[in-house]
Amino acid sequence: MKAEEIEFFLLLKERIDNLANSSDVDQGKVSEIFERFLKLSKNHLIQPSLNYSSSNDELKAIKSDTQHIRFAVELMSDCTIDYSFILNSRVQNQLIRDNLRMENSRLSNEIKSDMDRFYSFCTYAFYQIEELINYYYYKNCASFGLFVEHIKLFYPNMKINSEKNISDVKSSIKIKSFEIKFLISKVYEHSFLDNIRITRNTESHRCSIIENLTNEQLFLELEKAKNDISDYYRNTQKEPSGQFSEENYSKLKVLLSNRTKVENNMAVREFLKEKNYNKIRDSIIEVANFINHTS
Repeated sequence: MKAEEIEFFLLLKERIDNLANSSDVDQGKVSEIFERFLKLSKNHLIQPSLNYSSSNDELKAIKSDTQHIRFAVELMSDCTIDYSFILNSRVQNQLIRDNLRMENSRLSNEIKSDMDRFYSFCTYAFYQIEELINYYYYKNCASFGLFVEHIKLFYPNMKINSEKNISDVKSSIKIKSFEIKFLISKVYEHSFLDNIRITRNTESHRCSIIENLTNEQLFLELEKAKNDISDYYRNTQKEPSGQFSEENYSKLKVLLSNRTKVENNMAVREFLKEKNYNKIRDSIIEVANFINHTS
């Protein structure tokens, strides 16, 4: 049995045990699920090379057991994060749905690759983080003007353009402001929540590319980005005021953005290699706890 298959079975067993210890679940159904689980795990141990795409009747039965277990566990699973403190029922229900989808994506045999499974987990994790932080700001800021004032206490460089309400403001700004307020990270510090956000905003196949970048590739890209910035400062004439013209400053911003992108890739690559599901879950719990204990 492959390592990822062992992890899959251990995770299934853990979820079934949790159901067995719950007083709110029909234990007859749990027993049926467990019997199917034993049959499925036994078949995997005896015939480790089974191909699930086969049309063989025996393999069809095994595949049916897998789907039955997964479907039952999804329906009967509890939310892994306590959202009872959320007073808005729409927000609470959305958080619970996204939490269940996050957890079930890790169990899904519909998702073929480890990277796709992790990407899906991060996507639903980010949805919960974003929903929680929007909830926090809507709850604590009576108007958009107060929200802007509040954010600028922690993120002085924030610029408002066409935004009219809290939902219009970039998630990266709201998350970073929240992190600064609660001392999770500093203004220009790349954080764990940044890793989740960037992964969610990156297509799954692109994540695979980032994960496989070598130290040498990333180092060369970073050196080039830094040299491009140094060359630009050295060769670009400033205005009499000592500032860059608007056009030149726009070009400089592109170069600075390129450097930030490489630095982000370096951090995200380690995040993708580690695939620490528990740490992602804990980071959501941390955000939820800050909000729960803040009036």
